[in-house]
Amino acid sequence: MQSLFRSNVFILSFLFVELLFNPASAFFYEMESPTEYVDFNDVWGTAADDVFAVGTGGTIVHYDGEQWSLMESRTTRCLNAVWGVSASDVYAVGNNGTILHYNGNIWESMIGKNDQDLSDIWGLSPEEVYAVGENLSLFRYDGADWSFMNGPSEAPIDELHSIWGTSSDNIYVSGGKVGPSTVFHYNGTEWETVYSNSDSYSPTWSSLWGTGSFMFAVFYSEVSLIAYYDGLDWQKILMTRHTAFNAVHGTAYDDVYIAGSDRPWATPPPEPPYSWSMLYHFDGNYTKRFDMQAEENFNGVWCISSTEIFLVGDDNNIVFYDGNPETNSTTTSIPTTTSTTTTTIPDNPCIIESILGESSNKTDMVLNPNESDRVIPFKMTGKSH
Repeated sequence: MQSLFRSNVFILSFLFVELLFNPASAFFYEMESPTEYVDFNDVWGTAADDVFAVGTGGTIVHYDGEQWSLMESRTTRCLNAVWGVSASDVYAVGNNGTILHYNGNIWESMIGKNDQDLSDIWGLSPEEVYAVGENLSLFRYDGADWSFMNGPSEAPIDELHSIWGTSSDNIYVSGGKVGPSTVFHYNGTEWETVYSNSDSYSPTWSSLWGTGSFMFAVFYSEVSLIAYYDGLDWQKILMTRHTAFNAVHGTAYDDVYIAGSDRPWATPPPEPPYSWSMLYHFDGNYTKRFDMQAEENFNGVWCISSTEIFLVGDDNNIVFYDGNPETNSTTTSIPTTTSTTTTTIPDNPCIIESILGESSNKTDMVLNPNESDRVIPFKMTGKSH
């Protein structure tokens, strides 16, 4: 896969992303989309030659290892999420209760239970698939029919954005729109609130991903948030006014990517230059930020492996990253204070709060102030707007 990308960049019409500090160390490619004027919302795949992306206007595209092609979805409704059990058992959900299924040959509409907008889909097997959405909508598919499922009954929010779990009695959902950024847990019998943060209020979007006993939750609101669960406790990792966190995915606890964009409309705005396309990588100790001088959000990220990462976003934005480690990046020390808690969110600069409760005011964000933050700026080249 990597040799194909590196030796046939121009043949495959990929646009090289120039690394300013070390051009040979990491490779981002903007991939050619078969669409026009489409905002992609999510991406999922079984392998590097079997990747699906969904977006506005009922758009579904598929990557076969050589090129992206448009698929017939038979709907014009916005699609918000895609997930599958296998290459021939894939689901997509979207607005007005839209649920689609792909059998390896065609996409077909499934009979849902209402017309609520659906935000995410995830499952454990062909006989156990879940979908969540607005007004706390929660549905379960048993391999034959979709049915209502009791969700968080006393939730201080009114939308469910994301769902993830490891078993039928270990399922998490996140949400917001009104109320605090919140994560709920299902033990097979009942739901309980396991994390809530009122400083990050009324999130318009959130995303969950985990592995084993570890889990990450990201929230996009006026004060965006990253939190994680270490198997024992939930911790607030990071909060900022200047970045929108839209999606999280990884291959392991120490190989996690968080995608989104800077928020130049924040009050006060971040210091330029800012980037609409924003990507962070967490290696278990510290973060590396990739600043891409592009004008489209990242809305979805999917890691096939540690060297095969796909990102999708607004305005036909599809990017491939080979996960190559950076060798000549800049390193910035992170000063910390002795305080153990932070109760206010300063207007400028953004606040950084670590898993240890230590805080630091710094424009670039870090997950652990005991380590260093590597800031890796990139510049998109050859892209027309």
